[in-house]
Formats: sequence, structure tokens, C-alpha cells
Amino acid sequence: IRDRYMGTEASYSGSMKGGVAHGKGTMKYTNGDVYVGEWFAGRRCGYGVLTRADGMTIYEGEWSDDVYHGYGHLRFHNGVDSFESFSLNAHDIGCLLYT
Repeated sequence: IRDRYMGTEASYSGSMKGGVAHGKGTMKYTNGDVYVGEWFAGRRCGYGVLTRADGMTIYEGEWSDDVYHGYGHLRFHNGVDSFESFSLNAHDIGCLLYT
């Protein structure tokens, strides 16, 4: 399946409609990242978890039209956790936790 996120071929398993991801499914990207969650018309939409190839969660929360949208947990490489509300990938309001 061709993925818009990475612009490359990716491996998808899950529900499909019209030849694209639709419903619940898992996308494995060529860089090793994995998205597990809900899809609508080939785009990440609803609740989902994007995990880096090394196993560290990058983002867990709500998506819309392939971007962070709604409440989510964003984990940074330096160990900082951010619990925020996003509006189309932009930070709205939230808090940072330094561990």
C-alpha cells in the first residue's frame, strides 16, 4: 500500500474500504515506525498510537486527517512528556512533565 505519511510503500494490515485503510488497522512504515489505530479513507483519524522503530512511543491520542488533533500524549527524545490538546498538529494547551 502506498502511504501518504512517508510517501513510500508501507505494510498495512486491517480493515479496508475502496482499496485504502478504513476502520482499525496497523501500518508499518519503511523507516520502522508503526501506527496502530483508527483510519478513515486512508488517513489516520480517531484514536491511535505512533511508535518509533526503537519502541519509544512518539504520540498516543486523537488524530484527524493524518495529524495530531484533540487530546494526546507526546513523548520527546529527552524524556519530557507532554499531555496536550492539539488543533491540527499545533499545540493548544497542555502541561509538560520532566522525568
